[in-house]
Amino acid sequence: MLKISNLFSYYGNIEALHGVNIDVGSNEIVALIGSNGAGKSTLLRSVSGLITRTGDILYNGENIAKQSPRYVAKSGLLHVPEGRHVFPGLTVQQNLEVGSVAWRGIKKANLEGDLEKVFALFPRLKERHKQYAWSLSGGEQQMLAIGRAIMGRPKLLMLDEPSMGLAPKVIDELFVKIVEINSMGVPILLVEQNALLAMEVSQKTYILEGGRVVLEGSSKDLIKDARVKEAYLGKLKEKVV
Repeated sequence: MLKISNLFSYYGNIEALHGVNIDVGSNEIVALIGSNGAGKSTLLRSVSGLITRTGDILYNGENIAKQSPRYVAKSGLLHVPEGRHVFPGLTVQQNLEVGSVAWRGIKKANLEGDLEKVFALFPRLKERHKQYAWSLSGGEQQMLAIGRAIMGRPKLLMLDEPSMGLAPKVIDELFVKIVEINSMGVPILLVEQNALLAMEVSQKTYILEGGRVVLEGSSKDLIKDARVKEAYLGKLKEKVV
């Protein structure tokens, strides 16, 4: 579904990613973990076309490495960035309707049907569909950000730090929904600070450090790896305690 090969990314003259290779299969959740500044968000921004990059990004067999963010989004590769970027002055429903813009000009919108799909996934959004986005809790805003991406009819979804700043109970609920979205046939590339949780819900994990992939493999194997436990999972458990 997505094959990233020899990807280099740049902020001005600074090289942030150094020849990264990552694959996402058609039915997979793929986790991308690493320390702060490792290049995880940069990788998602590179795939979306938001920063300068070179290399190959094969999506559904097409190389989109030189395409614009608009082209990437219209093709069904949708990105939910870190930080719950909802439109605070719009209602929940208006925020969701914005998500349909990418495909609305191509085919007649079945807006009601798509809204009901999102409301079935996130019932709280239906309860609050007339509320302004600024009045929602952090967890509800994250649901709204993901729901808006679902309105774009994703063929592949990239999620950047969906659990950031949320209470543990809300995180658990949100990750149940992420797995449910994947079960609907949407592959997911997941950047997540909660390494243990990310590896528990994913089939494959890549670990980035210093803009390079330093370790990759099946999540169930890496979660038992002593190096991974010491560098990521052990620290995570200490923070939780």
